[in-house]
Amino acid sequence: MLICLFEHFFFQLLFTVGLIVLIGLTVALGKHSFLRMCGAAAHRVEVVTGFIGTPIHELSHALFCILFGHKITELRLWSPQAENGNLGYVTHTYRRKNLWHQLGNFFIGIAPILGGGAVLCGLLWCLLPESAEQIFSANAFSLPDAIGEVPSKVLQQALNVLTALFSVRNLVLWDFYFFLFLAILIILHMEISRSDLAAGGWGFLFVSAVLLLTDAVLLFAFPEGLSRLTAACVCIGSVLISFFLLALCLTVLLLVISIVVSSIRRSL
Repeated sequence: MLICLFEHFFFQLLFTVGLIVLIGLTVALGKHSFLRMCGAAAHRVEVVTGFIGTPIHELSHALFCILFGHKITELRLWSPQAENGNLGYVTHTYRRKNLWHQLGNFFIGIAPILGGGAVLCGLLWCLLPESAEQIFSANAFSLPDAIGEVPSKVLQQALNVLTALFSVRNLVLWDFYFFLFLAILIILHMEISRSDLAAGGWGFLFVSAVLLLTDAVLLFAFPEGLSRLTAACVCIGSVLISFFLLALCLTVLLLVISIVVSSIRRSL
């Protein structure tokens, strides 16, 4: 009984919170690698590329501040600061004894992934609707029967993303290259910082506790409901996995471009 409970709980966390954090860390790693290759021009590159990505990043924080009742004390969507490298920021206050506010800290921390991802997916649907439909197909990812099936299903989804995005049809469309340009600007400024993760720590524990309690109640009172909840989390995870793989493809593309440009500069 307990094994069944924790198995469902593990799948639910893995396909929701786990994937969001993984996306954030992957994007951050890709960005830092890219900026390292830019060398002395790294800060200038970050400033120039931030005119689109930074406002989306900060607005995402601000939106979740409002949703969870935090008071925004200052908002700067685009304010490059040479002394500390910040391009924008949101400061907010909340009541520490308010559980809803504590829960909000987690979602405020991961907001750039959710907000940036929503904008990225919206651009994909607007500019490349056929690719978007193939990538985010409702049947693209189903509930695995065992943990061991997850890698093969993710690999299958990765191939689906690659073939949908880099299809022969897309390579001759200006919409495709316009999407890549905007997507890279967004991804470069979509990472979750250490301070964001630290601030959301208690919120994560609260989310986990509520989810585990809900699972325990459903297991004893309505077992079918527990399976439906897990299936719903995996359905959400299907979109997140697709987005994660999309962001990963674009991050790798960005790194390849930076390596090529760096090699050309060294040869001149």
